[in-house]
Amino acid sequence: YTKDINQTRVNYSKFPERYCGGHINVSAPFIKTFDDACKFIQILDVGLAQFLATFEDKRWSQKRRRVYGKNGDFRWREDKKRVEYRTPDASWVWADLQNGLVMPNIFRIVSDSIKRFNARN
Repeated sequence: YTKDINQTRVNYSKFPERYCGGHINVSAPFIKTFDDACKFIQILDVGLAQFLATFEDKRWSQKRRRVYGKNGDFRWREDKKRVEYRTPDASWVWADLQNGLVMPNIFRIVSDSIKRFNARN
């Protein structure tokens, strides 16, 4: 949470592998500033990163996070009132396709995070 605009730049000659991200976009009209986005991501990251990590293939996730998808990795689109949470890899998508239980938990965690954010602001 450096409070810098998050623009990950990858040197593809050094890191030629491509990793499928399981990014999660949250409609966020309640976020008014970049500082608000940082505060919301800190709240979201606590529950969501831990939950989604249980589905990861550690070998690929660790390699991916050397350059992309670190905890708290996000992009705030002020013009679209949207936060793109870029920490998770795509492992959770495959897990949800198999059992259908992941997405409802993501909705719950995101909803709870929005409530906690609004209660603090």
